[in-house]
Amino acid sequence: MKKLSFVLIGLALLLHPALPTALISPVYATTATEWVEVDGQKYKFDQASGAIVSSELCSTEICIPNTINGTKVRSIGRNAFAQSDVKIVTLPSTVTTIDNCAFANCPNLLSIKIPNVTSIGDQAFMNCDSLAEIIMPDSLTSLGRQAFKDCDNITSVKLSKSLTDIDKEAFAKCSSLTKVIIPDGITIIGEKAFSGCSNLKSVTIPDTVTAIDKEAFSNCSNLLSIAIPNSVTYLGKLAFNECVNLKKVSLSSSLTKIEDNTFLDCASLKKLNIPDGITTIGKGAFTSCTSLKAIELPGSVTTIGRAAFYECHSLKKIAIPANVTSLDRVTFFNCHNLHAVSIPIGVTSMQADVFNNCANFKIYYEGTRDDWQLNLPERFVYCGEYTILYNAS
Repeated sequence: MKKLSFVLIGLALLLHPALPTALISPVYATTATEWVEVDGQKYKFDQASGAIVSSELCSTEICIPNTINGTKVRSIGRNAFAQSDVKIVTLPSTVTTIDNCAFANCPNLLSIKIPNVTSIGDQAFMNCDSLAEIIMPDSLTSLGRQAFKDCDNITSVKLSKSLTDIDKEAFAKCSSLTKVIIPDGITIIGEKAFSGCSNLKSVTIPDTVTAIDKEAFSNCSNLLSIAIPNSVTYLGKLAFNECVNLKKVSLSSSLTKIEDNTFLDCASLKKLNIPDGITTIGKGAFTSCTSLKAIELPGSVTTIGRAAFYECHSLKKIAIPANVTSLDRVTFFNCHNLHAVSIPIGVTSMQADVFNNCANFKIYYEGTRDDWQLNLPERFVYCGEYTILYNAS
């Protein structure tokens, strides 16, 4: 049957030479992408999308043209200049998009002007080791994941006022960044957004921010203080993990939980006020906060997680809130300066190793000896001498 069809088509061509060939032959898509040379620079340009998709540099300083062959240059495509030796880039006002990895791994890139860009893609400038400053236009509404990750020499960043979130690892490991002012309008600081910014000392967070995701500021080892505005309702796990010089923290009154390991290894934190409304202190929330001397838990707290105050060497006293019903394992492990713990009668479950490696401390128990013997351990293990004072208020 197929043979007969081709024979008939052949006869039709012979008898009707003017017959449109589109009716009898397949149409093969053609590409508008071609290599062009502008001002001595070679670009592979896609006329359909207005994107520069590749380049062959003749100079390390380039000024992208407004148009190529009469078509506006609207975007810098994926990997267009990646792993090149470019040093200075000026983009025209026609460019609105910098695609994923467009300038990734350009170790000599010193400066880029982006006057009218609305979107910067994932890893667009990752590993640009020489880039020292970023000034984002207020036209920018989207900043991709890891956009400036591992840009070791960035010392300052001006964020766009039109952004609503800082995506995952956007500035992670920018080890020379010292100060960040987050503009009004940002609502989310993403996972590991500033993680590993080891010289970051100051962060200003506006009251438009509602969420700070996990590990957002982890390993910011020179961060000295942080004020979390009352607009923040979520503070993620490990948010300030290993911020070893963090001394002062102001928490949002809108939080209901301090997540697991939020302040893990914050060795310089001496005092913290937990706002009323917090119901849960997560597992390891203050583990290895070795300078923490005083912490007051509000009456709203109902749960204290395992190892919450593990190795808080300087903690001297703590009062367990009335609504807490249990204390998990190693809650106060190695708190060897702890000398006074107040425990309400509502606590009906307590692990025997809750005070592991503590010594010479007093427990002020709200109930009677009979109450204690009914619900709580006959003795604590792996700890030194202790005294239980009953009917304490």
